[in-house]
Amino acid sequence: MSWFKKAFSIVLPMRLQRMEGRYHRLELTYEDGELVVNSGSANQSFGTLHRLWQEVLEHVAIRERVPGSCLLLGHGAGSVERIIHRELGMDTRITGVEGDPMILDLRNAYFPASRPDLVEVLQSDAFAFLEEHDRTYDLVIVDLFHELDVPEAMAGPDFADHLRRATADHGLLLMNTIAHDEASTDRSGRIEANLRHVFKDVRQYAFGEVNRVLIAQ
Repeated sequence: MSWFKKAFSIVLPMRLQRMEGRYHRLELTYEDGELVVNSGSANQSFGTLHRLWQEVLEHVAIRERVPGSCLLLGHGAGSVERIIHRELGMDTRITGVEGDPMILDLRNAYFPASRPDLVEVLQSDAFAFLEEHDRTYDLVIVDLFHELDVPEAMAGPDFADHLRRATADHGLLLMNTIAHDEASTDRSGRIEANLRHVFKDVRQYAFGEVNRVLIAQ
């Protein structure tokens, strides 16, 4: 039956499973013939979010930087992992941090790593991970959402300080934020302001109507 849903999803999205995740409801769905992971009101992996990171990584010319290591806060089902290893063919070693065990179950069942030798995925709260670890990375990617909003804790100065400490001296930080209403626009602005206190250069890259990806180094 799944082959029918995959074929018909070219016309209309076809849901395969629905389950309760730690932060929101999750749905495994075929869209345009491809498996994606959605929440109630947002894409979580391999849909719009996948295209966002494809575009952003091309924008920052990540192939020219050739990062040896990457910290991925909000690993999800593995969109960024697939882009870096399979689509861009880079040998970057990825440390992924994901707080929702259900998403990791979906990753293991439906989105296996193309370079498992280069990936370590930890089930952990991203904020706790940053506080407890002092390793630095050439590339730090932050993609933490509860449905359409980033956690309020991301707008605190401590979070910016932890990210600065985790980013190597000549490294790059990429953080996905969103501005879909007054509260989220304010939160995104406060996050950017905090980053400007600890990074020399902070830029903003707009994707679609609401995503604002902050680029810091």
